Amino acid sequence: MDIRRAFDDNWADPSKRLHDLLGRRGFELPKRPNLEWVEIGGDNWVLVNRSPNWDRGRSFHIEPNASGNIVVFGENCTAIGTVHFRGNKNVAIIGGPDSGRTPLHLHFYANEQLFFWGQGATSNTTTFVLAYDHTRVLVGEWCMFSASIMVRTGDEHAIFDATTGETVNPGKDVIFEPHVWVGYGAAVMKGVTVGFGSIIGAHSVVTESVPRKCVVAGAPARIIRENVSWARQRTVADDTAAKFRAYEQTLTDTLARAPLGRT
Repeated sequence: MDIRRAFDDNWADPSKRLHDLLGRRGFELPKRPNLEWVEIGGDNWVLVNRSPNWDRGRSFHIEPNASGNIVVFGENCTAIGTVHFRGNKNVAIIGGPDSGRTPLHLHFYANEQLFFWGQGATSNTTTFVLAYDHTRVLVGEWCMFSASIMVRTGDEHAIFDATTGETVNPGKDVIFEPHVWVGYGAAVMKGVTVGFGSIIGAHSVVTESVPRKCVVAGAPARIIRENVSWARQRTVADDTAAKFRAYEQTLTDTLARAPLGRT
């Protein structure tokens, strides 16, 4: 089956989507009516609002044997950066933001991986390395990433048990629930879920999942404050906390289905 047709079928059927969170509140998929397919070489495709300058600030590096890869940009998405495909049948869905320049650098080093960037999420330069087959990185809506951040689903080289030969560092998914703030120079490693409303301090190395509504910092990162969240404004209005709690209520079903909600 043509890779585009298969993708369209999976998009239309929630039971076939690449992750259970996709399409749910906080992880909504871009609307499709004004998006068109553009081939970028070797049976690799971009689904995008094909305005005259749709590719300005965006570059695609496709290695010779890479094929069947897809990148989706939301209709009004202004994200820029690079996408590097070494493997096959990978999918990147970049929903937002709708204004500003959000530099993202995506490296797909394996096969059948998924990257999702939610609506309203922003970055001042973040590198995502998807290094193992079938791993996923999901970033929920309204997340805020600073600069010089690294997110990885696995290590670049294998570590094995010297007796059994078993690989001891397999790749794992990384999930950012909605409304997460990641500070400058942080590194978020494989297997981590960062909970709704939480904050990662500058230069932190996050190796374990982060609970909701807390601050973590350090290398390795540790909880330093709980029952807190953040706002983009420098000062907090009288109704900020109430609006935050109301927003959290709209995510009840999504958060229950996320990894932290199932533990």
